[in-house]
Amino acid sequence: LLVVFAVEAFVMLSLPLLLPQGIDDTWEAVVDATLLTIVCAPLLWWIIISPLRRVAMQAQALSSTIVENAGDGIITVDRNGDILSYNPAARTLFGFEADTILGRSAAELLPEISLAATAIGETVSTSGLRRDGDRFPAAVSVRGIGDDEQSGFVAVVRDLTEAQKAEEQRTETVRQQEALRAQQMATLAQLATGVAHEIRNPLTA
Repeated sequence: LLVVFAVEAFVMLSLPLLLPQGIDDTWEAVVDATLLTIVCAPLLWWIIISPLRRVAMQAQALSSTIVENAGDGIITVDRNGDILSYNPAARTLFGFEADTILGRSAAELLPEISLAATAIGETVSTSGLRRDGDRFPAAVSVRGIGDDEQSGFVAVVRDLTEAQKAEEQRTETVRQQEALRAQQMATLAQLATGVAHEIRNPLTA
């Protein structure tokens, strides 16, 4: 606003020097608006638009870098559930190339998922479907694009196969430890019984 005010003040002071005396008010207004536009446009671009454009481009580049290098699969879908974008991690996870999956339904990848936004930090346990038909356990977080969920959703998919294997291995280790402990207790009880028997016989005699 200060820029526009300063330029308009400069134009109004310059008009009497630039225009002939007795010019029509309409032409004076046209010249005023033209000069205001010609002078303001470069100044506004340099002061406001160019820095904002640079910040927006940097933010977009940062977002693209994060998405492209994320370890989890990131899929964006429209409000009808059709896939709009698909990062490299999702390609590795599901086995589909981006050009073959874009425009198709997200249900082909996540058959059991419901496209409803989850709370921040909340995930839904479901299963994913690879290109070869193999199912795998997955944790999915769904967020609306912007403030309007009608614009679409972003689904972040994490493969839980290794985590599930680790949990199963931990459970099996605990089970084996419990079995070994039970066996040790049984052996100890048997040993104690034998010792008591060997002590009781001499005492009885």
